[in-house]
Amino acid sequence: MYYEKQLRIPFSFVDAAGILFFARVGDLFHQVYEDWWTEFADWQASFASSELALPLVSWQVTYKEAVKAGDIISIRLHVEDIGKSSFQLESKAFTGEGRLLWTTRSTHVFVDKKTGKSLKIPNDRYNYLQKYQPTS
Repeated sequence: MYYEKQLRIPFSFVDAAGILFFARVGDLFHQVYEDWWTEFADWQASFASSELALPLVSWQVTYKEAVKAGDIISIRLHVEDIGKSSFQLESKAFTGEGRLLWTTRSTHVFVDKKTGKSLKIPNDRYNYLQKYQPTS
């Protein structure tokens, strides 16, 4: 299963040529990532917990096609892998016609805020992550 969200590319996200500025892909990815996590728990519990943090520790993007201001795109996100304390996501952005725009891969680690060390993925979050793994 994957999570999908449609977005319009804001004018403020494009460069002088009217094409999506590459760094804004990260903003769009994170917007979808936050919305996906808040389906599990509210924003405060997901991103402002006093006990655990969930930093992004690795992120890569592969561009396939330019995007312009005003374009409506769909971003699909799924869990590629779940480890003991981390998980990997893949997201893909598509045009309304289904053409692939970019692919991202990211790694996120659960961290104990008091010690700064990684911690085992809590069971409830592990179960949520499993829901978004592709079925074979």
